[in-house]
Amino acid sequence: MSEHREPTGRLIADSLKKLMLKTSFEKISIKMITDEAEIRRPTFYNYFQDKYDLLEWIVDEEVLRKSELLIKQGMTDEAIKMLFTCIASDAAFYRKAFEVTGQNGFEEILVGRLQKLFVTAFGRRRPTGSEDLDILTVENIALYYTLALVGSMKAWLFSGRRDSPDALTAAYSFLAERSLRSLSEPLRYTI
Repeated sequence: MSEHREPTGRLIADSLKKLMLKTSFEKISIKMITDEAEIRRPTFYNYFQDKYDLLEWIVDEEVLRKSELLIKQGMTDEAIKMLFTCIASDAAFYRKAFEVTGQNGFEEILVGRLQKLFVTAFGRRRPTGSEDLDILTVENIALYYTLALVGSMKAWLFSGRRDSPDALTAAYSFLAERSLRSLSEPLRYTI
């Protein structure tokens, strides 16, 4: 979508978001979206193929675009914090979005996009020592961290907790930097 078309795309997106807070995604029609936006139906189709395409656009515009810029600058922790910040800023909508399941579901869209973002962050490099483990492709490693991140986001959103994006980023980083073995060892206290 070109920059000069942004205001109408945003209007359509805001209409879907408003509708999703009171109606399930499956029951929302294009007519409902266009009525809410006070535009004609053909205008919707000038911007989006269907409501799933619109949902994907919302994910890209509201959640991933800013994080992608940070990833390209090598600022991975800041990018993850930005993801949590964007989700937290409209938590009610994103809880409803996670309820959109199946093919083209919100979680599927988010996982696909984040995996690509992590592949970009890793720069197509395999971790040192993984050469003999063919399954550890950059794509599989990116998927591992993506699923952990999306799972963390979803659990946090549905828990009702109000943790800050800083705390959520620190928790994700803590887990991402440790092995399952180190997490399962008994804690050792030093005096």
